[in-house]
Amino acid sequence: MASGEREVDESGGPRRAHALARVPRAVSSDPVVRGWAVVAVALTMWELLVAPHERSLITVTWLVQVGFDLVLVASSWRLARRRELGRLTRRFWASVAAGGALFAVGDTVRLVELAVGTGDAALAGGPVQGAFLSAGVFVIVCVLAAHPTELDHREKRRFLLDGTTVMVGATVFAWYFSPGRADGLVNGIVLPALALVAVFAAVKLIMTGHAPFSAAATTAACAATGAFVASIAMEEGTGSSTGLLASALLRITAAALVALVPRIQERCLQTDPAASTRRTRRPYSRLPYLAVGSTQILLVVALADRGLVTRTWGVLAGLLVITALVLARQLVAFNDNVHLLGRLDEAMLETTRQARRFRSMVQHSSDVTVITDARGVVTYVSPAIGAVLGLAPNRVVGHPALDLVHPTDRDEVVGGIRQLELGQHNGRGVVARARHADGSWRWLEVTSTNLLGEPSVDGIVSNARDVTETRQLHDRLRHQASHDGLTRLANRALFDERLERARTATPAVDCPPRVAVIMIDLDGFKSVNDTLGHHVGDVLLVHVAERLRCCVPPDATVARLGGDEFAVLLTGTEHEARGVAERIAEACDAPFEIDGHHVRIGASVGVAAGVAEDPRALVRHADREMYERKRDRKATGRPAT
Repeated sequence: MASGEREVDESGGPRRAHALARVPRAVSSDPVVRGWAVVAVALTMWELLVAPHERSLITVTWLVQVGFDLVLVASSWRLARRRELGRLTRRFWASVAAGGALFAVGDTVRLVELAVGTGDAALAGGPVQGAFLSAGVFVIVCVLAAHPTELDHREKRRFLLDGTTVMVGATVFAWYFSPGRADGLVNGIVLPALALVAVFAAVKLIMTGHAPFSAAATTAACAATGAFVASIAMEEGTGSSTGLLASALLRITAAALVALVPRIQERCLQTDPAASTRRTRRPYSRLPYLAVGSTQILLVVALADRGLVTRTWGVLAGLLVITALVLARQLVAFNDNVHLLGRLDEAMLETTRQARRFRSMVQHSSDVTVITDARGVVTYVSPAIGAVLGLAPNRVVGHPALDLVHPTDRDEVVGGIRQLELGQHNGRGVVARARHADGSWRWLEVTSTNLLGEPSVDGIVSNARDVTETRQLHDRLRHQASHDGLTRLANRALFDERLERARTATPAVDCPPRVAVIMIDLDGFKSVNDTLGHHVGDVLLVHVAERLRCCVPPDATVARLGGDEFAVLLTGTEHEARGVAERIAEACDAPFEIDGHHVRIGASVGVAAGVAEDPRALVRHADREMYERKRDRKATGRPAT
């Protein structure tokens, strides 16, 4: 009733409040509800103006009740067949339909008794009608009592005290306003007992937030119950024709309100469809407070109206019981508060320990932890950034993280961030260069996770690890695997890879790519090795490689295929390729100065150019032309040294 309760709201708060605000307007504007109001007004005017005979008035009242009972059965059964409602909710409305059917049978029996003249001319029902009424209430009460609440041990204890407080208050009111006589076992004992059980079951579901009916439907049912009780008190308390007329009007009002309950529930579901699955539990219930206040007011009224009579003493006794229950409830709440405060202290200590542990891990980690907001601005960076990039954390916080990224790598980093914001590739890794404080660039392997939806973080968390040495080693190994160790030119594997890439390159529209292959074989290189030694031969190959680089365009690939054989792959026409080949031949014909030796060699060059559909065919053509040139040079007797 006070503290210790939880609030469970599975809906969106503002949207739910907006939907509930539309419920009263939707109910009042419903044509069925308006039609009910017209019928009630018409019956009231008829009974007031026409003023029929007493027996006719009673007969018409029971006839109207039978009609309303049938409406209750039909509308409740329609709710029970709605598939979007839960199984337990449909079961409850099916029980209401069954109870309404029993009400209709009992009211029909009472109507027949009045019609044939076998029953007393009174609004009170006979034993048969009372039995059917009790049976109908019993069916509904059983389903209400069996409806689950999903309460734990502490919640059950709090509910028991709160529910008992409400029940004692309801019992006090029922006892104080009850008629002086009991009309048989059913009307005097069974019905009041079932009514109290029904109130207890309904209170249980309302207080625990698991009621299968809406607040508007509950209000209508409570108003119907109040009207029914008032009608009994009015009829038996006055005994006059005016009292009989008022009692009849109250009975009709009660029957009309009961018949309207399913329609009100259906209208609420139309206005707020999620109401059938929502479970809302308030942090406390107002019903016990209402029971305490109402009983206190009743005691004041009883003292002023009747003095210290038996009924007043009963109200006073009930108030004492309620006060004791409230005190017990407060003691339970205080005990729960102590328990919760103890758990809260333990949780706070554990949170503090975890925070210290996390802070220690982050501060002493060699990896850099960075948090950026939705705009990409750094909101936190760990001290490890000083060891990795030579920067102080305060120089980075408040600035865009992309300011540290190499311009060439920014597109890839931005693409990864966009995928993270879309909820894709969480934990995605990217390798990019970041600027060091000394102006150099360091390779960082960054793994990012999108935690923008976490209120405690509200950002993208990235962990960066320095992989500069690994990257440099990887680049060296890759270069060694694709380049000649002596001349630093591309080797045969890289040359073949570039050939395949030229073949698979996407051609421009109506302009297929044209490539050229130049094959080069040195003349007289073996003689240099034999006469001057392999050392001079190696140096000669290095000088030849330098001259080849100077003769070709920047985008061409120069490769050493093995021994003294070289190749060039470039784009362009055959005319352009032959110009490059002539420059290569002239460069190789020029003498080389190596360790005081004046070395002269030559080069046999073959050229082939064409569309890059089959570059290997171009290699074969260029190789064939190169060997033809070599035979021609040998035939001319050109000296090798």
